[in-house]
Amino acid sequence: MVLRNSSWLDPSDPIPVFIISDISNSKFFIMISYATFLVILSYSLIIFFNVKVWRFMAQYEYSFSTSTKKLQKQLTYALIVTAVAPVFTAFFPLILAIICVFFHIKTSGVGLLVMMAIVWNSTINSTCANFLVKPYREAVIKMLKALKNSPDTIIHGVPTWATSNTS
Repeated sequence: MVLRNSSWLDPSDPIPVFIISDISNSKFFIMISYATFLVILSYSLIIFFNVKVWRFMAQYEYSFSTSTKKLQKQLTYALIVTAVAPVFTAFFPLILAIICVFFHIKTSGVGLLVMMAIVWNSTINSTCANFLVKPYREAVIKMLKALKNSPDTIIHGVPTWATSNTS
């Protein structure tokens, strides 16, 4: 049920009003409950498996090389950042929108801000993986150096960074 009362509509405001649903709508409540369950489940699994990996690595520490330990630490940091990023780019903005619906607060412009924040999630996740994990970071730096140093970046349909050997 979309809200159509005058508290949600303001024809003088150039930014469209963000309309979700009435909080008393049972379908909306079920949807929010299901989404909350999925978030709690996914974060519980992330924490559970991360703890299992760290315990396994601690138990068999003597059999892992220093580089394996460093890579595992980098991957863990990347996992933490990719797990925390949606909190700021999706959960907080959506919670703000839901609070506005619950308390019948005029939400002009909030919908735009929510959508703008959600879009950043994929950018943050891929960027953190590229910069927090050393092999990925080195590959990106190698590619950027090849692009910078070569005026002709494409040779016969293959990027020069893919074929150059700078090692």
